[in-house]
Amino acid sequence: MSTKAKIPDDILRILDAVEEENRRRRTSLVQRIVEWNRDRNLFFFDANQEVHKLSVCANDFFYSTSLIGRLNALADFEFVWFGAASKYGAMVFATMEEMAAAERHYQSLFSWKESVYTIMIENVVAELSEHCRGGEEDAEWIALLLERILTIVIEANEKRPLEESRDMTDWKKWLKSSKKEIEMAFNDWLLEMDEEE
Repeated sequence: MSTKAKIPDDILRILDAVEEENRRRRTSLVQRIVEWNRDRNLFFFDANQEVHKLSVCANDFFYSTSLIGRLNALADFEFVWFGAASKYGAMVFATMEEMAAAERHYQSLFSWKESVYTIMIENVVAELSEHCRGGEEDAEWIALLLERILTIVIEANEKRPLEESRDMTDWKKWLKSSKKEIEMAFNDWLLEMDEEE
């Protein structure tokens, strides 16, 4: 369920442009997440585990009191989601019944993810647009920052030892990325925009 009907038209235009720019930019980042899961032999889709991880990321986003915290939680959410989607895609089914059951779980998870992610990205885009100049290039600037932050989250996860990546007992620690690096990326982004003027 989108909240787009309640958002001002200028923010909607930026949001649509950011979504398009993200699709264009993110192919190699998504491939890195797929490889991260494959290298750690994590290609087992467990809908309950994935919904738990995604809901914790969403909870972190909505309870965050800072833009940096929301940017971090959004990137964590994306990292977990792209991993979940790749795990689902890598499944091998012995029967149609097994495939149909997995598909039901995946579609429920996908529907929930879409509604929650829409609210998250709309909030972040609206908040980031306040820092932009208000021109057509705002979408590119916002997409650039979101790409940089997802890269930080991917790199933080790539640095983790393989055995730690497989241990899901303390998976929230497993998910954490560097808020300091994200804050630095945000501040650099602000400076770059100022230099462009």
